[in-house]
Amino acid sequence: MPGEPARGASSMDFDLDLDRERERERLRRGYRSCRVGFSVYGFILVVAALVSGAGMLLLIQGMNPNVGFWLGIDAFHSRFGTFHTWARLFACLALAVAWPSNRGWTWRAGLLLVLAIGDIGLWAAIEAVPLGLARGPSRHLVFFQYLRSALAWSRFLLLASLATDFGRHVAMPRARELGRAAMSTATVAAAIWFVLFLSRIDWDARWPLVERRWTPETVQLMILCEMLQIVCLVQTSVLTILAGRAATRPLREMAKEDRWLDLGGPAWGEFDGTAWGKDDGMSPACSHKGDPANRDRTPP
Repeated sequence: MPGEPARGASSMDFDLDLDRERERERLRRGYRSCRVGFSVYGFILVVAALVSGAGMLLLIQGMNPNVGFWLGIDAFHSRFGTFHTWARLFACLALAVAWPSNRGWTWRAGLLLVLAIGDIGLWAAIEAVPLGLARGPSRHLVFFQYLRSALAWSRFLLLASLATDFGRHVAMPRARELGRAAMSTATVAAAIWFVLFLSRIDWDARWPLVERRWTPETVQLMILCEMLQIVCLVQTSVLTILAGRAATRPLREMAKEDRWLDLGGPAWGEFDGTAWGKDDGMSPACSHKGDPANRDRTPP
């Protein structure tokens, strides 16, 4: 009958519109998750850089490097560690759920989340006495402290890798250069930290690990490692904050297109590769090529 093909075509158009809307919602959730995850993580790193930088300045001047002592807060480092640990878990969770159908992203973000969860366990073991979980410090306290530091360098590398890939995806200026600098600094600092670890542990003693006394050489290694850590904190915080801000641009473009479609205008990209960012394969939801600023049709 003449009417049947028309109904079939109408049903097919409806299915295409529904699939397109689902794709848009996937993208929207991914960009929002990245914006939240990178912004929160960047804020954490900024605060950590300020605290570490203040402690280093105090140490160089021969003063007590405990920032909490000068602020008049005895439990400053314990409270800051609590905030830092749980806020990082929230940021890692937001990044882990951003692009669930992309295998590379899910693997790295999932590993970052696992490291954040493991850090909570190490934090609880180190802070067991202040938290009321134990009457005295653990005999494995030295092992827990060094293991937590090792995981921190791994998180630096994973976070910089994720922020770099996402920055390239949304056409963030100098994303590759910033990411390469952050990962290079983290790699060098981790290598120096490993030398410090080998120098500080008394390998002649039996388990558990026992530290040796400080020597002029190990003090110099410690100061160098702390300075590189501050540089790494600054570089990674800049990278993650810029990545979080860059996620706002595609969300704004999607909101503009939504308003344009509500007014009855034609779709700009229709997920045909003329929408947000570059086609770097990061986002599984669609293949984006070009910049929204270069569109021929823009809403008034």
